[in-house]
Amino acid sequence: MTNPTTKTDNPKSKALLLLENVLLVCCVAVIALRATSAEAPMPQSTQIHTSINDTVYSLALSGILIFALLLWVLARLFAGRLSFRITAMQVGLVILIAAAILATIYASNKRAAVNASIMLLAPFFMTMLLARLLDSHAKIRILLIVIIALGLVASWQSADQFFISNNIMLQQFQDDPNSILQPLGIRPGTLNYMMLEHRIYSKDVRAFFTTSNSAGSFAILTSFASIALFAELLKNRKTSPLPLANLLLAVSILAAVLFGLFITRSKGAIASFLLAAVIFLLLSLSKRPKLSKNIILAGCIFAILVSIPLIVWFGLKFGRLPGGNSMLVRWQYWHASAQMFIDHPLTGAGPGNFATLYHRYKPPSAIETVSDPHSLLLSILTQYGPLGLLGFLLIVLIPLWRSSLTGPNLDKPSGSQFKKLAVPCVIAPVTVMLLLRPFIIPPGTAANLDEKFYVLLTDYVVPAATFAVGFILLIRVLQTSGNKEGYSLQTTSLTAIALFCALLGVLIHNLIDFAIFEPGILTAFAAVLACLIALGKGENEQALRPPSSLVLRSAFNVGCSKFRLLPSAFCLLSSAFCLFCYFNYALLPVAKSTAKITQARRPIELGRFELAHNLLDSATDDDPLSPEAPAMNGRLYLRHFQSTAAKNAQILNAAEQALSLAAQRNPDDYKNFESLAEVYSLHSQLQPDEKNQWLTKALDSASIAVGLYPGDAELHFYIAQLADQLGKTDTALKHYQKAVQIEDSFRDQFHLMYPDREVLSRMPEEQYLLAKKRIRELLANPPKR
Repeated sequence: MTNPTTKTDNPKSKALLLLENVLLVCCVAVIALRATSAEAPMPQSTQIHTSINDTVYSLALSGILIFALLLWVLARLFAGRLSFRITAMQVGLVILIAAAILATIYASNKRAAVNASIMLLAPFFMTMLLARLLDSHAKIRILLIVIIALGLVASWQSADQFFISNNIMLQQFQDDPNSILQPLGIRPGTLNYMMLEHRIYSKDVRAFFTTSNSAGSFAILTSFASIALFAELLKNRKTSPLPLANLLLAVSILAAVLFGLFITRSKGAIASFLLAAVIFLLLSLSKRPKLSKNIILAGCIFAILVSIPLIVWFGLKFGRLPGGNSMLVRWQYWHASAQMFIDHPLTGAGPGNFATLYHRYKPPSAIETVSDPHSLLLSILTQYGPLGLLGFLLIVLIPLWRSSLTGPNLDKPSGSQFKKLAVPCVIAPVTVMLLLRPFIIPPGTAANLDEKFYVLLTDYVVPAATFAVGFILLIRVLQTSGNKEGYSLQTTSLTAIALFCALLGVLIHNLIDFAIFEPGILTAFAAVLACLIALGKGENEQALRPPSSLVLRSAFNVGCSKFRLLPSAFCLLSSAFCLFCYFNYALLPVAKSTAKITQARRPIELGRFELAHNLLDSATDDDPLSPEAPAMNGRLYLRHFQSTAAKNAQILNAAEQALSLAAQRNPDDYKNFESLAEVYSLHSQLQPDEKNQWLTKALDSASIAVGLYPGDAELHFYIAQLADQLGKTDTALKHYQKAVQIEDSFRDQFHLMYPDREVLSRMPEEQYLLAKKRIRELLANPPKR
């Protein structure tokens, strides 16, 4: 990107410079907060352990990134310094926005689509902002130092999990399983129990993220940022002499970050890092790094295109991919995703809607139900459609392709200016980590004061202190010999090569994973992408410049002066419109609704159902897009009905109304129709004279549910029983057989994946045996047609 501060530009005003520095610090704070707090790719508002709702938190941080860019655009515009440029990345972002809007319109769950779209787009808004703010060596170095310091924090957290925390959890699970199972609502002997047990015994090292693969992806970014720092110090040691102690300290920091990568034991992340490291060596030795880089990038794209038909052929022929259980289940994810895309070829299923629709395409034998296909390309394609995938690829690949990997021509501020900017960039992240993380990650229950102090120290103080110490040490590493105000700030092609390899490594890893969609990783990825763009020399921009002819240039200038208010008015109105939509259709409805959902939990625990129903009714009205509150209210009415001695049909009517509304807001969620079938079945018991009518309605609703989740054996068994009561023995026989067939296929796959374990049934054993018994009885007495 062309340096926005050139000799031909007028000097920036102090107010504009201050605003830009404030926005940079805000971005740094968001990056740090997201990298040190577990933030799921599609957060839920009903998670068990949370003080600040995950969705509200994610939307709030995303809004900060989006409106930081809009504020900067308006400030530059009214300062008369906004240059009108069209870049390939901006085109890609516009395409992705259009795809997100289109996919949201046709999405089943529009609230999930709105939330997911905002969380995906916000980091790329930050990329566009940072690409213009990073106009000096100092700013780029500071941002990379922040990322490296966060890598040190992640390494510390991973080491704590590896050596201490996971062992404590394992011991707690062995001593008192209910202390872990009860809050999660998991019963011993179930499939969920086995999956939880497997996760606890595997001692997953995940830093502040949801999985070890995600921690590995983040470690790839931080490792190459460390490699860039160390390589630059070695290359600049003649022009910027450094003490030997500084070089040794740089090596120690790099080793600490790499340690965090390798103890995650993520095979995909480690393999991707090693491949990216080989590419780094090749490019650093190349005499024509840009050409070599583009050959490598083209080779990677070609390899992916060639691999796709081979993967499809192998998977269709053998029903799995070569490798262990992880590749077996990935083929099931990918095959189901391909079927989902075939049914939604233009708009995709909708952002954040994959988890709901996956039930419809999930293989009956599959053990796991996932919320993402574990593939970067398939995730975008199935949720945003081909247009969304095109926009995403333009945003990510064009800067990689156009990056020159040559020494940048950036401003070189003095050491005092570097320190003045570095100070707020360490204070702001430490402050938000200390003040906000206790609300985002509430402390667990502690028996005494000593335990509370230990939790406070390890969970909140140590991560912030680790970041601060790491940041200060990295600043110290840059300090040159014999000059307290001298810093090695020069950035050469090695930094660009390292950042290119970091981005490429993460993309390669996420071809078979979903880590990049965790907001903490995507935000850090977007920041590294911005650094790479800022290091370019105009390759990533195509400016709309005045014509070269003197006459045409005069006409151009007259036109700009005559209509200069038009773009100002357009930007102002657009910003106001975005602000209005964000608060009225995203943040405020979600915040109000989920706050009342949270308030309803305590009355539910106390059995004060009327108060809980009122809160959930209000939450339903607060967010007209979300199916969550009415679905929760409908199921609460069922619980209310079953807990009262006097069975009241009005309670069932209220449950039907709430569940019907939830089904309207998300017609692809089978659970709402399954619950409606239960409501109608209970009505049949209360009104014997109209029993068949209610049972028929229950059968119709359950049939819709099984159409949305055809691989649910229990649902097939339930339909078979309803049909049995109605005398529809042919329908009953078909669904009994289907239930047994699904359960048998599940048990076969379970035995294949876990040959040394006793087979766990997904369908209750008594139902399984009863279904087989009824099949024998119905076959012995064929149904009369």
